[in-house]
Amino acid sequence: MARQVWGRSLAAMSPPKWDEAEAQMAESLRLLQLGEARLFSASIRMHWGIICRDRGKTDAAREHFEKAAAQWTASNIPWELERVNKLMAELPKA
Repeated sequence: MARQVWGRSLAAMSPPKWDEAEAQMAESLRLLQLGEARLFSASIRMHWGIICRDRGKTDAAREHFEKAAAQWTASNIPWELERVNKLMAELPKA
């Protein structure tokens, strides 16, 4: 989880350190998936999607949001599903 915070912090810097932020998100996701921490992994995906959106990488953002949405659906967590669906709806259409 610390790597997620680190990645989000790097993305929030002025100027953002996009590559470093995404590297931290990737490592956070990798470690959480090793431990089968599905809900935390979905959270990482959602926040990584936000970073991608802010970076202008719409397709990557959509992919992360969709994977997070799938986990929130499978886990029956409607409030997180609603949150990520709102983020997806705000993305520019492909």
